[in-house]
Amino acid sequence: MKEKKDYTQFSCKMNRDMLEQVKRNVLDYDLKSTSSYINDCIKYALKNMKIEE
Repeated sequence: MKEKKDYTQFSCKMNRDMLEQVKRNVLDYDLKSTSSYINDCIKYALKNMKIEE
């Protein structure tokens, strides 16, 4: 049985060109889904973001 993850659905605005690039990457690299790709990108950005004070 697949592990159920805790997700909350929400919407956000995204530049049309950026969304097309996201969709193209998902297709070109045979990724699982657009949602999982966006989640992975956000996780990576949060993990690697440096905040200057």
